[in-house]
Amino acid sequence: MKIVRHIPNTITSMNLLCGVLGVICTFNKDFNTAFYLMLAAAVFDFCDGLSARLLNAYSDIGKGLDSLADMVSFGLLPSVMLYEIM
Repeated sequence: MKIVRHIPNTITSMNLLCGVLGVICTFNKDFNTAFYLMLAAAVFDFCDGLSARLLNAYSDIGKGLDSLADMVSFGLLPSVMLYEIM
C-alpha cells in the first residue's frame, strides 16, 4: 500500500478541520480567527486538487470527502459567520 495515494485525502481533511474549527471560533465570537481559518481552508482546497492531479491519486472517498469539506468550509462556515454577526 502506497502512502502517496493518501496525501490528497490528508490535505482535504485539513480543509475540513479548518472549516470545523472556524465554526467553533465563530460560536465563540472570534470572527478574525474564523476568517483566517476560512482562508486556510481555501488554500488546502487548492492544494488537494493540485496534489491529486500531480500524484494521479484519485479515489471515490476523496471525491466525497472533498464535497463534504467544501460544504463545511465554504457553505456552513460563512453562513454561521453571517448569522452570528447579524
